[in-house]
Amino acid sequence: MTTIQEQQYVFKTEQFEGPLEVLLRLVEEQKLSIAAVSLAKVADEFLAYIRAQKEFPLTEVADFLDVAATLILIKSKTLLPSLELTEEEKESVGELERRLALHAQFRHLGEEVIAKHYGKRVLFTRGFSLTAQVGFVPPEGMTVAKLSAAISELVRMLPFAKALPKAVVERVVSLEEKMSELEQRFAAGLKMSLTDVTSQNKSDIIVGFLAVLELVKQGLFAVEQQKTFHSIHISRL
Repeated sequence: MTTIQEQQYVFKTEQFEGPLEVLLRLVEEQKLSIAAVSLAKVADEFLAYIRAQKEFPLTEVADFLDVAATLILIKSKTLLPSLELTEEEKESVGELERRLALHAQFRHLGEEVIAKHYGKRVLFTRGFSLTAQVGFVPPEGMTVAKLSAAISELVRMLPFAKALPKAVVERVVSLEEKMSELEQRFAAGLKMSLTDVTSQNKSDIIVGFLAVLELVKQGLFAVEQQKTFHSIHISRL
């Protein structure tokens, strides 16, 4: 039997020290002025508390957001009593009030259930120890042949792994590499057909054609075609 002490985040100011839910109750009962509560200080202290925890306390964060939202709502109404809200804003505030009231009801009911059934003590049962020896007892009529046939049927029903085709990655020559290659292959005054400087590979043809155009643009190469659709000859200047 183990006693579990419930850990609660304690907020501390000059006017108040205790759990946030108590702070909210005092504000709602007008025993503590909301103007005396710095919501920024509340948020900063809680974030510092969260960072100091080894594990993220999800339940405490949810409770904090509930209390903080209620405090913000109360303080907004107190600081801006004459502020006129639009219909959409009124609906948003009303929805927030309904959600906060519902959340408070669930929290209160949860506390009652825990207090009624568990109190502050939680009982842990003794661990179960297995004393009987576990063994395999085959059914009547089971033979080695039947067991082998059953295993073979199971293996037959298993899906076979399909070998995926290997992807072949082709290296694409860059434009700069092709230009350098053409400059090295062509001696001064040498003339060659465009098809002689490109392979049958589609990407190589495109890169080779672009390289020739760039070399012609730079004034290093010249191209010549006797007739339409005839071969294009390239020469280095």
